[in-house]
Order: sequence, then structure tokens, then C-alpha cells
Amino acid sequence: MDELITCLVNDPEDTDWKAPISTFTLLKTTLDDTGLLTLHFSGEYADMEVVREALVRTAIVSTLGSVEGVDGVAFTVDGKPLEDENGTVRGAMKPSEFIFNTGSEMRGYEKVRVHLYFASEDGKSLVDTWRTVFYNSNFPMERMIVEQVLAGTDSEVAHPTLNKDTQIISVTTRGDICYVNLDRNFLEQPYDVTPAVAIYSLVDSLTELPSVTQVQITVEGDQKTVFMDSVSLNTTFRRDLTLVNNKAGHSLQQGQEEEDD
Repeated sequence: MDELITCLVNDPEDTDWKAPISTFTLLKTTLDDTGLLTLHFSGEYADMEVVREALVRTAIVSTLGSVEGVDGVAFTVDGKPLEDENGTVRGAMKPSEFIFNTGSEMRGYEKVRVHLYFASEDGKSLVDTWRTVFYNSNFPMERMIVEQVLAGTDSEVAHPTLNKDTQIISVTTRGDICYVNLDRNFLEQPYDVTPAVAIYSLVDSLTELPSVTQVQITVEGDQKTVFMDSVSLNTTFRRDLTLVNNKAGHSLQQGQEEEDD
């Protein structure tokens, strides 16, 4: 951790690249028993313009959030929790919340707010949430939605639904059907959720997009797979909000932004 922080503070040699922590000071770090790493920055952090702040935050969270034992990274500025432009506390952030692009792709770099569905505490219903992510519009938004659902959530109200180790093979949309092809890790279920909650967390999140009304899920190209010994994937799934629990009534502070609708 100390070595990585040193790299984030000092400019690389023989390059024109700048260290992320340069115009402000890292005052101290704390790591609690839950794996939350909090970085306490000086007030100058707030002086950065919006795009630079986003890139600096991406660099810091992606670097330190990859350390074993760190499950989330939070910032304070001048002793107060970091807030977004709307005054919402950003809370714990993870590397999976940032989508990378380089070179000319930066022209497509934008911030989007997406509607995602995760599990309730008992795993028997869905909780709808909003999350703001930095997104490269050169890539399909459908894939970004799948990535976000697989990344899960660590709030007190909404809980993960799908194995985060699942690898995306492909995500394509033809007509109004989104075809999601995942590797076999998708079949391993580490969470105490019902099969319907797991499947429809993905389906309902994707069908929030106006271009998608149906979702077909395959495992390494095979659509004749049975998920959690009860749900056949040999079909297309349509939007179904009957599992959504609208009584949670909490504000979620996970990642950059996440709030119960």
C-alpha cells in the first residue's frame, strides 16, 4: 500500500505523465476491519475541475482498490466525506465502477446514470437503484449494464445477485433482443438469492434501456443450460417488475452514486 501511494504521489521519471496526487495533499489513510480504505485529502482536492477530478479519482481508486484486503475506497476532503456535484456523498468506490478508455476514445468519455436491480436483504425480491458511472460511448451500453450488475453492490439495502467472477464473452443487440453470452462462472451462485431474483436483476436492468425488450442469456454459447437447477435459459426473458420491492425507502451511498428509487 505504501509503495503504491508513493507512486501516486511522485511523477514518473522520463515521461510527461503526472502523478494523480499532485495539486493536493494526502494527509493520512485509514483501513477499517471491513476493508474500507479511507484517504484523507487536503482542501485543495476540491479545486480540481470536473474532468481532472474524475480521472484522478479513477486512477487512485483503481490502483489502491486492487490491493488484497481492500474492498472499497472512500475519500474525505478537508475532513468531510467527498460529495458529487449534487451534494451526494460518494461513499465507498471500487475499480469495477470505472470504465477505461485511452487515446482517441476519450472523445466518447461521458457520465451516465443507469437504473439497476439488485437483491433485497432476504434475497427474495429486487431493489431498484440508480448508479452514476463514467462510460465510453464507443462501446455498447448494454455491455456496461451487464458489467455493473456483475460488479454488484455493497450497500445495506441492495445486495449482489450474480457471481462477480463471471466473464463476459459477448453482449450484442439485434432488433429488440439483447444476447448476453457469459462463461461458466455464471452458473456458480455464491449468494443466497432465488433463481428468479438473480436472473431478473440482469433482465430488468437491461430492459431499462429503450432499445431492449427481451434478453437471451447463454453460457459459453449454449442456451440449453439450466441456471441454479431450476431456470432454463432456453428462452428469451421479458421485463418483469413483479419481484421489485418498493418499500425499502433508503438512500444508497455505494460507489459514485446509488440510491433506492
